[in-house]
Amino acid sequence: MDRIEKAWTMFMSWPAIARRAAIAAVCYLVWLSSAWLYSEGLHDAAVYIGLASALGFFFAAGGWYALRGAGFLLVWWLRVSR
Repeated sequence: MDRIEKAWTMFMSWPAIARRAAIAAVCYLVWLSSAWLYSEGLHDAAVYIGLASALGFFFAAGGWYALRGAGFLLVWWLRVSR
């Protein structure tokens, strides 16, 4: 347990962009492994794991900012086009 705590403390000392990049890389690798699970016949598990890792990658790579920007543009456009 002490090793996990030390590793977590070290990970949290990284800059925020490096943490997000590491999480995105892990989510991408999990997504790739879900394709292997699908080919092995574990279809339902692969679909759920693939969906969760794709969403994790999306948000780790900055997808929330893209969604927020799209929402801002939509609200702006709806106000302008009245």
